[in-house]
Amino acid sequence: MPFQTGLIGWPLGHSVSPAMHNAAFAALGLEGRYDALPVAPEEVAALVHSLPMRGYRGVNVTIPHKQAVMPLMDDLSDAARAIGAVNTVIVERFSKSLSAEAASNDLGNRFTVLRGDNTDWLGFLHPLEA
Repeated sequence: MPFQTGLIGWPLGHSVSPAMHNAAFAALGLEGRYDALPVAPEEVAALVHSLPMRGYRGVNVTIPHKQAVMPLMDDLSDAARAIGAVNTVIVERFSKSLSAEAASNDLGNRFTVLRGDNTDWLGFLHPLEA
């Protein structure tokens, strides 16, 4: 079964991410799909909450939603907390590896957890180290 990933933002007409990621999946022989998911600010919460039901394993987040998705996450990485923004949402199957914060949230009978991370800083750090 092909895996689904994507990019949420508004607008997304300028983004080359879907073409780039889909070409990489094909070159690597991976059965995956990377979709553009343009979503207006007032609809971002509904889209994020629908990701597990729609079969997404994760999405990247771009402007203007990087801060708006933070409170929608069940768990945040240290980087996302420190930066104050999320650029990666991981849709993870419910597991025993929840952080103390996520474990204390009222997850009810859900089978997935939305984890927010920020990897933008890595793109800045590595060129500086070179």
